[in-house]
Amino acid sequence: MENQLAKSTEERTFQYQDSLPSLPVPSLDESLKKYLDAVKPFANEEEYKQTEEIVEKFKNGIGEKLQQKLLERAKGKRNWGATVTLDGSFFSPQFGSFCNLEFFQNREEATRACDINL
Repeated sequence: MENQLAKSTEERTFQYQDSLPSLPVPSLDESLKKYLDAVKPFANEEEYKQTEEIVEKFKNGIGEKLQQKLLERAKGKRNWGATVTLDGSFFSPQFGSFCNLEFFQNREEATRACDINL
């Protein structure tokens, strides 16, 4: 029994990576719907209505242009989203952090935001 682990076939973490399909890019409409669904429990009626208006402006404005850039990026990457978080740029100072205490009124608000989003 104790030697079974030593005799088992060795598998590496990314052994099957090349056989996996590329990560699909969700449609802009799908992404915006998911965003609104995620915001809804945290917004009152007025805030949610304002958020819907902002989302609609984004969709009809720069949103489509950014979606096209994302689709272009996805053509050259197996996982178009991985480099945003894994290369550290997501956590770099120019991005800032929603958990930054200076943004919130107090530590309790910051802690709650981090708990919700992480």
